[in-house]
Amino acid sequence: MKRIFISLIGGLLFLNNPTFSQTDNTEEDQRAIVLQRTDDRVLFYKVYSGQTGMQLDATDVQELVLETGAGKLEIVPSSSQEVEVEAIVTVSGGNVEKAYRVMDEYLDLSMDRSGSKMRIVSKFDFEERRNNNRVVQSGGFFRSPYRKVDLYVRVPAGIAVKVVDGSGDIFVNNIENDLRIDDGSGSISVKNVEGHVDINDNSGELYLNSINESGKHSVRINDNSGGIVARKLGGEVFVRDASGGLEIRGVNGSLSIHDTSGGVVVRNVTGDLSIDDTSGGIDSRDIGGFVTLDDRSGGIHVDNVGEGVYVAHNGSGQLSIRNNRGNLRGDIRKLNR
Repeated sequence: MKRIFISLIGGLLFLNNPTFSQTDNTEEDQRAIVLQRTDDRVLFYKVYSGQTGMQLDATDVQELVLETGAGKLEIVPSSSQEVEVEAIVTVSGGNVEKAYRVMDEYLDLSMDRSGSKMRIVSKFDFEERRNNNRVVQSGGFFRSPYRKVDLYVRVPAGIAVKVVDGSGDIFVNNIENDLRIDDGSGSISVKNVEGHVDINDNSGELYLNSINESGKHSVRINDNSGGIVARKLGGEVFVRDASGGLEIRGVNGSLSIHDTSGGVVVRNVTGDLSIDDTSGGIDSRDIGGFVTLDDRSGGIHVDNVGEGVYVAHNGSGQLSIRNNRGNLRGDIRKLNR
């Protein structure tokens, strides 16, 4: 496994215009990451933080996979043909040597390339070490001390990006790349992305803005828990939402929604709209194409439709359809006339 560390000297300001040093360190250096005491504490333990960096040439790379644990992740475009990573490692301990022991024993922070695939790993791997009976006692009753790695990643355009994240907030801004995110917990913010976007989110808020506005690609969202707010999406958009409110405003293309629980608000869709809803109200307006609705529970309000409405099922609640310029058919027994 090839690792490249870059010593970064200065403050520990993350997500705020970080800089990359040109001073290279290898794994043979005494300390690739130098820990410094912070003002934070976790119960009885001090908190230490250190900074490092990695970079690899991305010429002919087709896919970048990021496997991350606890901590923030930010992905932004690169102006070069290199993938650059800045990492801030934070760990607790009774003293700095115990913090180093935890970091040295459990931290997996690496970057490697095999053919057209590049891989970045950033996590504290406690479970695997426990299984191998290599648990480090950092002091007292803590067997899994406070730890996280915040990552700032620069990616050249055209490389497919896949994120497999355990926990922590994710920010993706201004990239021209296909993007897939498999997230355990933590909020996700994706803005100004041109490419296919596929998000599988277990828990946490999800915010999207200006995604595939050209309409050349697709957007797929599978959300288990947490609210979704999306604006300015393009292409074919598919949303499956198990729990939490859903608000989508501005789709240059078609929109398909399967919602289990929570209210659904839709505005300004140029193409067709399809909503399959188990529970919660539906409020959709300004739909250029055809609207298909299948609702088990909750009121339905539809306003300003270009090509007609079909209500497959209206379980409970009032049905209001206004300014429909096409045909109206289906289960319209509760239509508010």
